[in-house]
Amino acid sequence: MASFAAFAQPQVTSAYNANKNGDYEKAVEYIDEAITTEKGATKEKTWRYRGDIYLNVANTPELAAKFPNAVKTAAESYKKAMELDTKNSYINENRQQLAACQAMAMNGGIAGYNDKNFAQAANMFDLGVEIATMLEFTDTLAYYNAALAHEQAGNLDNAIKNYEKCGELGYNVPNVYLFISNIYQKQGNRDEAINTIKSARERFPDDPGLIIEELNIYLQDGNFENAQKNLQLAIQNDPENAVLHFSIGSVYDNLGKKEEAVAAYAEALRLNPEYFDANYNMGALYFNKAVEMVNKANDIPPTQNAKYKAAMDEANVVFEQALPFLEKSYQLNDTDEGTLRSLKDIYIRLGKDDKYNEIKEKLEGK
Repeated sequence: MASFAAFAQPQVTSAYNANKNGDYEKAVEYIDEAITTEKGATKEKTWRYRGDIYLNVANTPELAAKFPNAVKTAAESYKKAMELDTKNSYINENRQQLAACQAMAMNGGIAGYNDKNFAQAANMFDLGVEIATMLEFTDTLAYYNAALAHEQAGNLDNAIKNYEKCGELGYNVPNVYLFISNIYQKQGNRDEAINTIKSARERFPDDPGLIIEELNIYLQDGNFENAQKNLQLAIQNDPENAVLHFSIGSVYDNLGKKEEAVAAYAEALRLNPEYFDANYNMGALYFNKAVEMVNKANDIPPTQNAKYKAAMDEANVVFEQALPFLEKSYQLNDTDEGTLRSLKDIYIRLGKDDKYNEIKEKLEGK
């Protein structure tokens, strides 16, 4: 507990006695009156003692709720004391107590965050940043924690501001730029989201997290050309990643680059034969190609029966190519409706009646 050396001013003397007796609320009343007097307002000790009183208040649970700004008031009081201490006679004492305020603010932020009182936590972490500035140092963890708390509290602009400060200070980069981009996306601000990632990638061109984040934005926007470029770069950095090969296969598929898509899906399956999505997409690619061939065959005039039969036989060959991938998909997930419908169509076309009936029953039971 902070203690006092009594001096001439009656308000300060009264504050001293009340503080000494543990009557911190009364001490607050006296010391706040003291700083309104001309003599009291210009004395370093008045402000330093005020800081001590408010620190005692902040450390007393039943009073802390009544004086929610006690830590901030204590810190501002020590700062004022240092400004008035032109000879630096009490510089160490004031700085030590300011450091205690900063630690209390950070601990209060952590407690609020753990209790899911994110708005309170954000305020305390902001105070931690502010007090650190008074002490002329930068607390990167305070900025980062403030960003997290503001984001959880829904104060997204403040969250972005603190994440950006972390980025400037080189703290938890490049992840903070991913967080900023995600916030912009939540706000529906796609341009700022992509600009944030592009700017970050200028600093960290090979970071896989940034590459994938940019890719996801391009995919959501249907910008497959840029998505292809990002995936090619990502694959260079991580060539054994089956998901990346599958993803670029999907992009090729959307761009109409079917041969490249087949090669990419095949590479994904080489790396992970049990990859459902890669099996399904490969099967679907062949299935869709075969359906297009059937549609073209149906345009052949009835008088050209031989040509029609040849075209249908060619389509069936492609259905056969789709079959093992779709059957593997079925093996991996026997409830996927897309797989079941594709297999049903193939089995009926290829005359595989038993399998057709099995799938038909499966679909009817859905």
